[in-house]
Amino acid sequence: MPALERDYAGMLAADCLEQGWTLGFMAASDDHAGRPGRSDWLRVRRAYPGGLAAVWAPELTREAIWDGLYNRRCYGTTGARIYLEFFVDGEPMGSIIRNTPFAQAHRIGVNVCGTARLAAVELMRGRELVYVHSSYDATCRFTHMDEPPPGAANYYYIRVLQADGEMAWSSPIWVS
Repeated sequence: MPALERDYAGMLAADCLEQGWTLGFMAASDDHAGRPGRSDWLRVRRAYPGGLAAVWAPELTREAIWDGLYNRRCYGTTGARIYLEFFVDGEPMGSIIRNTPFAQAHRIGVNVCGTARLAAVELMRGRELVYVHSSYDATCRFTHMDEPPPGAANYYYIRVLQADGEMAWSSPIWVS
């Protein structure tokens, strides 16, 4: 069955998050040449550039990188080397903020440095688009206060869209 005719219900990352899974987001290519983000390097056939995984780590060591992955301090891009910082109430992406009522206001902080002009930086609460920050530059920094309504999803994440079509997704931050 062709990929466009398949029913992918229940197979998306958003479906897993709605079921209560605690996941970190990253990206990668299906490539064995060891060229991150350049899966089309042979140019034998038209290929999609590979995705990249970015990991927040305090130092460039194997242990720090694995710790960052384990704690979901990571994000994915479509291949562009987009810099993304994301915080909820001062806690970084991948965090689980406990003993805080989700219905109270939360301070979201975002810092993005793209590789091209940013078309939009979107704040998501579950599958709901909460806020869009438009920029006419390759960088943006903003804070946003969000007070979720009763019954709203209890996690946030950021989606970055560049004018050249490249994208990035942060790992979620959960509030429980």
